[in-house]
Amino acid sequence: MSQAFMFGFDNDVVEEDGPKWPKKSHTDTRETSAMQMKSQLEEPKSHSLQEMLSLLPSSISYSTLAINVPNETSSIQLLRRELFDIRAQLMAEDSHLGEANQFLSNPIAGLSSGDDLTPGVYEGGFKTWECAIDLAQYLVGQWSSIAGVIGSRGLHVIELGAGTAVPSLTLLHLVLTNSSLPSSHPPFQFTLADYNPSVLHLSTIPNFLLTHMLHTSHSRSLPFAAPTPTNSDLEINSALLSRFSSDLSSRNIYMSAISGPWSPTFFRLVSSQTPSHHATSFSLAIPPTAAPSLPPFTLILASETIYSPRSLQPFTNTLFDLLDAAAAHPDCGQSPPRALVAAKKFYFGVGGGVEEFLTAVKTRGGTADVVWESGGGVGRVILEVRRS
Repeated sequence: MSQAFMFGFDNDVVEEDGPKWPKKSHTDTRETSAMQMKSQLEEPKSHSLQEMLSLLPSSISYSTLAINVPNETSSIQLLRRELFDIRAQLMAEDSHLGEANQFLSNPIAGLSSGDDLTPGVYEGGFKTWECAIDLAQYLVGQWSSIAGVIGSRGLHVIELGAGTAVPSLTLLHLVLTNSSLPSSHPPFQFTLADYNPSVLHLSTIPNFLLTHMLHTSHSRSLPFAAPTPTNSDLEINSALLSRFSSDLSSRNIYMSAISGPWSPTFFRLVSSQTPSHHATSFSLAIPPTAAPSLPPFTLILASETIYSPRSLQPFTNTLFDLLDAAAAHPDCGQSPPRALVAAKKFYFGVGGGVEEFLTAVKTRGGTADVVWESGGGVGRVILEVRRS
């Protein structure tokens, strides 16, 4: 049965135990409601950066998130939008939606009072989950080998189930602060995917704006206050957004977003995201008959995406379709695509977990190797998935 679980909007603490699912209730009708609404949800859809930025309010509240550098005492600093601020905008948008459309347009409207995730309706993207931190830290440790490839070949980061996008934000930080990369490097493309479009425009894209401003404000004199451990606010205006877009373009960095469920349509949209499809306005123009085309080096990231048996096979199919498309690129050469999946070994009360994922991987003729494992507490791993 599809049920909901809860987390506090006003307490953005990284979850250690994974989704907490209530016991099955004989009187609970949310499974029927969720399935009915799921049939009405929009098909996968691409969103331009310009579209996402146009939905931002006049100011956003943020806090600092530290990502530890492996084997060192230092850390890198990211910024992410506060949950209470996201909730305020959700509620404001909810009040302006018609009753017939609000369930589909705004996650908070489709959830029971006090519930924060309903499978098939809203998949928890407003929270930063622990495995996302694991994956971000792993990427920091892998950066030297990644940078050695992308400096000459370019990079396409695809984050599935992005949510707050901490792993991708980490890579953005590393790109922006790496002086060894050539100034005229090939394009860097970030394709950020989440089930809910509201997660993309309320959390994912604002977090990119914040982290970008953090690492470019001093050299570019952008109107951005230096980060502090306490909460702060960023005033947003058209001049700031224009400079954000222009700076990305000058650095040959491109971004796009895709919402909707994992499916063949979703795959076609993701695999069509290359810098050649972007105009300076960052609008997307994807020919309906365009064949999948990926840059030479593709890095697929996912964290906390295998907790639900319901979506496990569609996720696995999408993952391998993307890997196969990237590997088929004529310029793939000695830089085969990589796919990293961070997850808990078992999601209590749900039925999903690493063992079930490995079974799904095997059905697609693939293998998955453990490249990192937690030392204690709830078992967590990072898997590198590849074709056998």
